[in-house]
Amino acid sequence: MNAVSERQKYILLLFLFFLASFGVTPQQNQLFIGDIDYESPDYILMFADHLYQTGDYKRAVIEYQRYVSTTGSIGLKNCGFKLADSYRKSGDLENSLAIYKNLQKINTNDSECWWIAQSEIGQTYFLFGDYNRSISAFNKITIPTSKLKTDGEIWIGVNRIFLGQWDLAHTHFSFTEIDSKPSDETINYYQSLVQEGRRLPVKNPFLAGTLSFVLPGAGRIYLGRPGDFFNTLTTITAVGLLSYNGFQHHQERSIKGWSFALIGSVFYLSNIYGSWLGAKIHNRQINEDFLGKIVVPLPND
Repeated sequence: MNAVSERQKYILLLFLFFLASFGVTPQQNQLFIGDIDYESPDYILMFADHLYQTGDYKRAVIEYQRYVSTTGSIGLKNCGFKLADSYRKSGDLENSLAIYKNLQKINTNDSECWWIAQSEIGQTYFLFGDYNRSISAFNKITIPTSKLKTDGEIWIGVNRIFLGQWDLAHTHFSFTEIDSKPSDETINYYQSLVQEGRRLPVKNPFLAGTLSFVLPGAGRIYLGRPGDFFNTLTTITAVGLLSYNGFQHHQERSIKGWSFALIGSVFYLSNIYGSWLGAKIHNRQINEDFLGKIVVPLPND
C-alpha cells in the first residue's frame, strides 16, 4: 500500500511539473487532489527536492526558483543551498555565486548559514579558476573562533598548490595551532602534493632561448628533444653556407647571398623563439597533468 501511495505521489508531482512547463500557474489552474494542493509552495519544494536528489539539477533550479518566487527570503533560507548547488552542478557558476551571496544577506554573520555560504563562495571561486579570490574568501573563515577554520586552511592550501606557491601551501597544511585537525591521512596527502609539486620537471624558458641563441637548437636538447637539435643545427648551418657561398662569388651584390641570409635569420630567430615556447608548453603540460590528479575537498560532490 505504501509503495502504491509513493508511486501515485510521484506521478502527481510529474504532472505538476508538466503543467508548470506549459506556463500553467496556480491562479490559472489550481490543482487539488483530495485535501492536498499540489500547486502549493510545500509541494513545489517537495518536487524540487526530488529532482535534486535524482541529479536532475537543471529542472531542480526551475522548481526551486518557483518556490522562492512565492515564498521570498523565507523560501530562500529553506532551499537556498540546494538551489545554489543545483546551479553549480549545472555549470552556472555565476548564478550559484549570486545565490550564496544572497544567503549571506538574509543571514547574520553570527549564524552557521552565513559561514557555510562563505565557504561555498570560496569553493565557487575555485571552480572559476580564480584562485586569489578563492583564497580571499576562505581567509574570512580561518579566524580562531570559526568552526570551519580547518576546512578553510585546507582550501587555501589547495589554492596555493594550483598557483604553484609551494612554501605558502606547506604552511596551510601544518595544523599545529588548530584544535580540530584533519586526519593524518589527509595531512600526508596534501603535504605529499606540495613535495611533488616542488619536484616537477619544469624548464626555464629564458634558459632554453638563451641556449638556442648561443648554439642553434641547443635549447631543444635542454627540453629533451635531441633530434630537433640536429635538424635545427643542420638546417641553419646549410643555409648559412649557401649565403656565404653567394657573397663569396658576388660580394655584397649577391642576390643569392642576401636571400639565404634572410632565410637563415628567420630560421635562427625562430629557433630561439621555438625553444622558449617549447619550454612554456612543456611546463603547462606538466602542470596540467599534476593538477588534474589532485582530489579537491568538495564535500558536496
